Amino acid sequence: MARTINGIGTTFYGKCKFHPDQSFITTKWVVLVYIPIVPLASYRFIEESSSSFEVVEADIPLEIMQVLRIWLFVALLAFGLSLSDKLKLSGAGLFMLFGMICAIPFLMRWFAKRNAGLI
Repeated sequence: MARTINGIGTTFYGKCKFHPDQSFITTKWVVLVYIPIVPLASYRFIEESSSSFEVVEADIPLEIMQVLRIWLFVALLAFGLSLSDKLKLSGAGLFMLFGMICAIPFLMRWFAKRNAGLI
């Protein structure tokens, strides 16, 4: 369904709207150097194992809030990179800045699962 070669192609990003059956909505993106550029479609998947998924529902509207959150995350990464350059961050400061930014999707996913009663 999705395929990338050297970071160019299509891939799935994001997980939201979890259901009790462990299914979730994800969005298929056109990516360039693994950076999401254009959202193509949203799907409801169920995770069968850590590396395989089954499509539960394919005909769902594009999940706009998920698209906006993913673009916001990419913008935060770009802002963090710019900020680290302006502040001349290196070592531990740089690690802390990007660590905090990269923790955001995991925290949001944890809260979404908790609200769905899965945790």
